[in-house]
Amino acid sequence: MQEEQKGKIKLKPCPFCGGSGTLTAWSDPNGVISAHIHCDKCGVTGPFMKTIEDAADMWNTRDTDRRTQNE
Repeated sequence: MQEEQKGKIKLKPCPFCGGSGTLTAWSDPNGVISAHIHCDKCGVTGPFMKTIEDAADMWNTRDTDRRTQNE
């Protein structure tokens, strides 16, 4: 099921270099998921999150998005 979810998630380009992001996700024997996005070009890594969706949301959120929400 995780593979299916990976194909449906749209990622913005890297906020630093514009490269493509790759989603990596896995679960431990207890079912705890860890997911993050890393840039294929410059290697920057987003934070490790507990869901694929949260990892994608963090990668896709830009500082300008946060400023707009606070205005």
